[in-house]
Amino acid sequence: MALVALPVCRRAADERPIAALASTPESEAEFGAIVQEWSRDPKARALLRPRLAVLVAKLGKSGDGLEPLARAYLAVAWLDEGVPAAAEATARPLVEGPPGVPADLGTLVKGAAARRLGRSAEALTLLRPLVGKIIDPFAQPLLYEELVEACLDEGRYEDAIVYAEGWLRSAPAADQGATRAAVARVLTRLPSKVAAELWEQNRIAAPELRYSPDLLMILQDRADQGESASLDAGEGDAKEKDKEPKVTTTVDAGYAMPVDLGPTTRFDPRAVAFLLPTSQSGQGTPSASITRAASVVLEPSLTSPFASKDGGVDAPAPKGVGSAKHRLGIFDTGIGVTKAFELAEKQGAGVVVGGLIESEADTLALLAQQRRVPTILLRPPRTPPILAPGEQRHYVVLGPSLAAELAWTLGVAPAGVIARVEPVYAPPPKELDARCDASPKVAGGLSFPVDLWREKKVVAIVILGDSRCAERVAEDLKPKAGATWKPTLVLGLGAMEQAYSVFELPRVVIGVGLLPMVDVIPPLARLLIQDQGSPIGYFGGLGHDAATLALSALPGDLLETTDPPLIQKNRATTLSRLLAATGELWTTSDKGPGTTGQVGRVPSAKNVAAGHALHPSWLAKP
Repeated sequence: MALVALPVCRRAADERPIAALASTPESEAEFGAIVQEWSRDPKARALLRPRLAVLVAKLGKSGDGLEPLARAYLAVAWLDEGVPAAAEATARPLVEGPPGVPADLGTLVKGAAARRLGRSAEALTLLRPLVGKIIDPFAQPLLYEELVEACLDEGRYEDAIVYAEGWLRSAPAADQGATRAAVARVLTRLPSKVAAELWEQNRIAAPELRYSPDLLMILQDRADQGESASLDAGEGDAKEKDKEPKVTTTVDAGYAMPVDLGPTTRFDPRAVAFLLPTSQSGQGTPSASITRAASVVLEPSLTSPFASKDGGVDAPAPKGVGSAKHRLGIFDTGIGVTKAFELAEKQGAGVVVGGLIESEADTLALLAQQRRVPTILLRPPRTPPILAPGEQRHYVVLGPSLAAELAWTLGVAPAGVIARVEPVYAPPPKELDARCDASPKVAGGLSFPVDLWREKKVVAIVILGDSRCAERVAEDLKPKAGATWKPTLVLGLGAMEQAYSVFELPRVVIGVGLLPMVDVIPPLARLLIQDQGSPIGYFGGLGHDAATLALSALPGDLLETTDPPLIQKNRATTLSRLLAATGELWTTSDKGPGTTGQVGRVPSAKNVAAGHALHPSWLAKP
């Protein structure tokens, strides 16, 4: 084993950093006061966000040179407030602007937001070049923490340890205790077996290659946790095991670890928790469509104590829905999937639903096994947890993978050169491709590379993002009078609502189950369409189907409890019902997960000619 040297990135000779200079003493004093509060109490940074927003607007209007630095602080405040999408949007002008401290801080925020939104590989690409650069001291711990978290997300454990070492060594003397605690907290995600192996390798390494004492202590503690878990999972004294109920689960790449049900854990037979990236708020987003459709099935009350205001948003209740039969909680994964899961568990979730982003599905699958909480994944995990012999899987998979969606769209695209527009959490695009969050390079310009598509004679543009993404692409592609280049739009599942809109380009629309709905429309779908004022897309159908399966697993006949043995018993009953759950689903002809634990579906394709749209009778306004 050898420690990898931390990379240092140097600027090219022709890059000229721009100094952040205040135009007036007043602006310098106002920003200086905020910076003093910022430095005094890191936990209060999010509270400074409204003042920073006002200051950034004022500085931008006056053309003050402090605006980029103030904007960088505002972006970090959005991160601390748990809204990574807003942080990323705020930082975008800095990343695209001239080099300097504000640009470096903007890149740091963009990388941190990417990781928190499930794009850990992209985060590593953005963050690694910042190591060794001179950025504000407050940003150094954030940089190292995000690098360690991203490496752990990607399973790059030795890299995570390298950055953890850098994090420890960069801490000022006064902050070493707090830094050590923070590193130890993050490295609880490191598999105990890996910690033990790294500790042993370090023991026999040359002195100049060994870890620092602080890191060695953290690794030893993590390895000891795994050893204690293995001992606790053994036979032991039967009476002692009865006194302290434990659940043996598979974690750490297949190694058993017991889970203690703490005193704050509850089981509520009416509570269903949806863990979604609600930071990307607004009607029409995938998260909003999922939760609105789920609320039609579960009939939540707006005053329900389970509706999460801590790290989430209230579930939207459609008009005409009565008192609650079940309780719907929405928890924002922008605060971290594990934290959102823990909040849902403490509030008594009988079933957890999540995994809209594949990296989140990876984490939730592991948490479901670790905590034995029945879970419905909206996408299959890329790396399913390894189960011990005879261990039952504690999650079912409802939706297809992104790879399957891509295969379906490419399978119906015309032959020739094809470009792709991918979701915001996808990796950085290739030459002909783009992401849904593309923005104009100049004011009034196009967001997407239309000129390049035309030059390369692209015959089809596959849209893997949501409905709003498809709308933006279609707007940029509006053909001019007499134009001969008219590529076909291939709309993936997330954009299928645009089958009901008139476009000036031909489309192929991927469908599944009853979607897009043309003639067959269930009564609940009519209620949802009436409430949201628009047709139902794939994400709405997914929300309905997840809630339907959860309802089948939680008919409401179990007891609400905080007693650990009864919690375990109720979860086991709920899991068996979930594995056998059936219902009328909208996104598939299957009735439930069946023996495979994964709901199957066969895609279809609808062709919509240029200048036309689907116009079912129920869509006609009275």
